[in-house]
Amino acid sequence: MANSSQLVIPVVLWGKSPPTHCVSCVYLSRDQSTLITGCYDGQICLWQVEPESLKMIPRCLLVGHTAPILCLSKASVVQDNNYVVSSTESGEMCTWDLVDGKCRELVKLPYVHTSMQAYHMEGTEDVRLFCNGYYADILIMDPFSLEIIYTLSSRVSPDWISALHVLRPNKRKDDIVLALTTTGTVKVWTLSAREIVNYKPTDLILENESKVIKCLNALAMSCCSQNQRTVLIVTAKYWQPVCCPPAMRFVEESAKGPILIRADSEGAVLVWSVPQVTNQQISQIKQQPGSKPISIDPFMCTSIAEAWTAMNPSPVGILDQLENEAKLTASIFLPQQGRLVVGREDGTIIIVPATQTVMLQLLHGSHQQYDDWPPHQTLAGHNGRVNCLLYPYHVHPRYDKSHLVSGGVDFAVCLWDLYAGTLLHRFCVHAGEITQLLVPPNACSTRVQKCICSVASDHSVTLLSLTERKCVVLASRHLFPVMNIKWRPLDDFMIVGCTDGTVYVWQMETGHLDRVLHGISAEDVLYACDETTTLAVSSGESGMANPAVHFFRGLRHRNINAIRHATQRGLHQLQQLSHHNQHDDGDAQKPRAFPLMIQGLRTNPKDPESHILCFDIEALIDFFGKVKNKAGDMERILKEKDKHGTAQEPSRTKVCEANLTMEMGQLLLSLLHAWGLDPDLDLLCETKLGLLRPLVPVSFGVISKAGYMTLMLPTWQLCQNVPGAPNVDSSLASSIPPEMVALERATRHFTSQAHWELSTSITTSHLLAIIAIANTLMSMNNASFVHEQERSRKLLRQNTMKALISGRDPNEISNDETVSARIKQGWSLLATLHCVLLPDKVTSNGSKSFKKPQVEMMASRWQHHCVEVREAAQALLLAELSRLGSRGRKALVDHWAHYLPVFTQNEPHPPNPLPHSAAIPQVARFNTLAQNAQTLQVNLSNVVLYRAKPEILRCVELLIDKMHSEMTDLLVEVVEVILHCVEPGHLKTKPLSEVFPAICRFNQVSHCNSTRRIAVGGKNGSIALYELRSNKCQRIIDSLNFVMTFVFGFTQTIQAHDGAITANAFSPDGKFLVSYSCTDNKLSFWQTSSGMFGLGNSQTRRVKSYSTSPVSDISRLNPMRLAKLVWINNRQVTLMLADGSETRFNI
Repeated sequence: MANSSQLVIPVVLWGKSPPTHCVSCVYLSRDQSTLITGCYDGQICLWQVEPESLKMIPRCLLVGHTAPILCLSKASVVQDNNYVVSSTESGEMCTWDLVDGKCRELVKLPYVHTSMQAYHMEGTEDVRLFCNGYYADILIMDPFSLEIIYTLSSRVSPDWISALHVLRPNKRKDDIVLALTTTGTVKVWTLSAREIVNYKPTDLILENESKVIKCLNALAMSCCSQNQRTVLIVTAKYWQPVCCPPAMRFVEESAKGPILIRADSEGAVLVWSVPQVTNQQISQIKQQPGSKPISIDPFMCTSIAEAWTAMNPSPVGILDQLENEAKLTASIFLPQQGRLVVGREDGTIIIVPATQTVMLQLLHGSHQQYDDWPPHQTLAGHNGRVNCLLYPYHVHPRYDKSHLVSGGVDFAVCLWDLYAGTLLHRFCVHAGEITQLLVPPNACSTRVQKCICSVASDHSVTLLSLTERKCVVLASRHLFPVMNIKWRPLDDFMIVGCTDGTVYVWQMETGHLDRVLHGISAEDVLYACDETTTLAVSSGESGMANPAVHFFRGLRHRNINAIRHATQRGLHQLQQLSHHNQHDDGDAQKPRAFPLMIQGLRTNPKDPESHILCFDIEALIDFFGKVKNKAGDMERILKEKDKHGTAQEPSRTKVCEANLTMEMGQLLLSLLHAWGLDPDLDLLCETKLGLLRPLVPVSFGVISKAGYMTLMLPTWQLCQNVPGAPNVDSSLASSIPPEMVALERATRHFTSQAHWELSTSITTSHLLAIIAIANTLMSMNNASFVHEQERSRKLLRQNTMKALISGRDPNEISNDETVSARIKQGWSLLATLHCVLLPDKVTSNGSKSFKKPQVEMMASRWQHHCVEVREAAQALLLAELSRLGSRGRKALVDHWAHYLPVFTQNEPHPPNPLPHSAAIPQVARFNTLAQNAQTLQVNLSNVVLYRAKPEILRCVELLIDKMHSEMTDLLVEVVEVILHCVEPGHLKTKPLSEVFPAICRFNQVSHCNSTRRIAVGGKNGSIALYELRSNKCQRIIDSLNFVMTFVFGFTQTIQAHDGAITANAFSPDGKFLVSYSCTDNKLSFWQTSSGMFGLGNSQTRRVKSYSTSPVSDISRLNPMRLAKLVWINNRQVTLMLADGSETRFNI
């Protein structure tokens, strides 16, 4: 959903129905304050546990896994280290922080674990995870990096491990791993701390002993703590098919003694107190013949549904204003129009303004007094539940902007006119309910590009033409449910994968079944379809053999037809290359970021949809106009709004977008502001800034790695004690129901205190968002959300124009300036409250668990690519460091000291910032992957050098400013890194001085726009020529003939200078290159020529050389101004030295 570097604020509207939580495993944290339950739908629920009464209340939901959770385990033996590791049925593993709920590390392995045992091995600082499952080994893993450290394998009868136990014998320092296979073979591994250090992760550690016993279907095993020779093995004697068996966890020590926790598929959590039974009591029970077993009732029973029912009023949903409370089954957000389309169980589709309906559910204001607000549109055409929705124009602009597609349980696909609200066509092709709607890729044929793809429960797949209003392809021969659909547009193939592993290849133009694949060949075809369309297009012609090869073969065999064919192919490739250069990146445009995105959430297919609102802070700031310009002008927006009667369509669209984004900003700031801490500021926010008070406590969320989310459940309010919350007016309290009075008190307590006690991640991200947006609005004129103020300013402008026409002095202008100054002051006070004063005010308000901002999180954004977020992070970090004091700062430095390298006086200084050994291998590795991405099946977007391009360029720019002389020594390597990090299309139309101005400060770097070549002079006398057209690099090496092969390819080696290159420059027409070295006092002219028909390597030769006068030692003190080469025309150049002398040279 979002990258980790982006600042996104999630807000959840859960609705009145609780999420389904079918529990598959359960775990209680070491401090017994958090219960963790994993479910078969892939979610993890964190329950807050009261240590004394063991009362459990669901607090938040961890979303991200895509398969059932099979096992949970602790990640550390440290009491304060609250981390837990989860493993799923698909091999996904994740390390979660129980305090913040964030995903710290995740990995997907080809192993499926059924059990994880945390054990502190001898010689290690923390625990290791001993994992077993659907494989024949035991994996020892690091719980924080999730890397496989050791592998315990079997020498005799390898089989799946069904149970294992790790122990350390008395008076020994060895660790013993005792395991039992599914076939009843006991295996023993002895892990010595001295020997195991020598093993590598790829080495297999074989068992020391193996023995077969008659013990099948083992579930668990454990050794007696008093007598370690006694082993208890729990087996399943009888098999009983159970769809979702309950999960149980036994805890030996708690406030109520030994307890047994059981969680079932209905989501219920039951806790029993296990009594201590003496031998005498056992004998008495045995003496009672025919007596029933003693039953013990659980002392605590709860569930998410029960906690949901305890909330009065119920949690709010996104369409609670409608009288018909039908379940929401599908939804799609149209960000360009700001509208939310929701499909319901009764077959209707509701279209509402997204921000207005959210404001109605969450905020106070005059809109609460309106009837039937916001206005909504109802589309009726389905005879049952609406399963899926699709807005094709949002995926690609080739579709009609007014088309909306829906699929329902009535086997029909409906095409709607979004603006008129009419049903255009009803496709009745499938024989099952519609489950999915897709858009074919853009590289398909023209006919297929106007189609959408639909999948149904009868295992059929269709291509429906939206323009012809008919079915183009009906693929209905699949024997099993359709699992995924892939595309090969250049081959005109649609590949359908089914749940049984079978792959069907369909021709899209004819609708014929081309082939059916099974086994490994089916997997290979699906894997090959993961190639991007861009790579497929580039490999269409250029992937063929070079026409020059066929040309030479024709010459060798004297075949005139082969020569003619090779020539035609070469001309065709040149035309294609020219066409791609002129229309480069036409379809590969970067996706636009929207300030608000709304996504439906269902933990189970049978549940009604909840909705997640994701506010993108950077996109919101980008609209306000402060990313490129330091100040925006709100008057420009207001003037556009005044012209709505005569405005054209583009300006009307801009005004609509401006209004939507202003509503989004008002909604976000109203939810994040700390109401109740400063009454004067609250009044100013309501009257001048236009913020609205929250109506209910808000369920926020946190986005962590790979889009994994932590979503606060509304039931966490049941954990809050609200005795000290601000009281509501007695007159108002008497006129509203008691539950509404309690809700208002809980809301005021939340905004002033509980909001900042949730987690450190929420506190940090919310403060960064408020400060960044407030600073942005403070730099604008009249940046207020008050509608009445906008109307008064409109009237003020009209009066001012009349006064100017009549010749009078407009005194109203000073009033406008006063209003603008007050608004700026309001935003300044808002930023100051959240940046400096918030911790003290929250603490003085009675909070005892204020979550401070994370210093690490703010430090990571110290050089953020968004200027406003960067400035907010810097201001918040400095305020937090000053609040820590000298002792706190020292403790912070000591905490991070062991992560930093330590250098003594005898050790050398750290290496240069960009050494050749560090920079070039990374660039070479990236270029090799780029050239062979299609063959190696590599996704370049996951490569570090690709994802960190902006950060790398920023670091290089800072190094050039601060360490100029050191960068001069590594100039060739620096240029190679820059060329890989800048956008390839920029250097096609812009000079290097505009793309990356910092590198042009060096006279050793020259760029020719006409020939698209870059020349870089090195310290050792070599010149690197970069051919941007063909991605080649030619090295002109010094007299030692030291040959270096680089990532762009290697050509011939030619001698340049004996010393460092001082300056070089291309001629205006690009035919010549002049180089100068003050070390050997020589100036040389170079000319590059290519071989016949463009074959072979380009030949660079020296055409003329001059001896120059020596440079004085005083001039050498400033290398930046030592020498400069300026071309007067295509045949004459001027050498300008630091002493002011100029010398002209002719070719």
